[in-house]
Amino acid sequence: MAKKAVSICSMISTDQELLKSLRIPGLACLEIGAEFCGFAKAMEQTTRRLSQQAGERPVKFFRMVAETSELFRPLWARSSPTFIFVKNGVFVQLLTGLDPTTFVPAFENALPASLEECPAEKSLPEFDFEPIAAVLSKFTAIQTPAEYEDDDAPKEEVQEEAKKEE
Repeated sequence: MAKKAVSICSMISTDQELLKSLRIPGLACLEIGAEFCGFAKAMEQTTRRLSQQAGERPVKFFRMVAETSELFRPLWARSSPTFIFVKNGVFVQLLTGLDPTTFVPAFENALPASLEECPAEKSLPEFDFEPIAAVLSKFTAIQTPAEYEDDDAPKEEVQEEAKKEE
């Protein structure tokens, strides 16, 4: 029986945990995916290879479901994954989609040469989400169609209306 591969990504479940996780020495690579489509299994092999190639250089991979974060509201219900690179607690780049030809160079450019190149965790600035928010503001949030917004309507009324339409 074949062994199941262990993910190299740590799951993040809250905005507070997110802000703490991105404030680390080295490179933090965050994948944000929609709950309904899961994470980019196609990128798992690429991130595993890059992690191995990084060797001793400081890099951590994280994953977060967009719908668990108010910060990532513009990404709710988007089917393509979003990747965010943060180096030494400072936002570097945001990529969308599954294109290793853009992901790999962005990763390699952001990766520190060594841990010595990174400041100590105590001296890192507080993580500033504003540059990411500015990029996300260009995304159009998915709007719920009006006919689905009234969740407070009793089910009997909805069933009666459906019978009238028949």
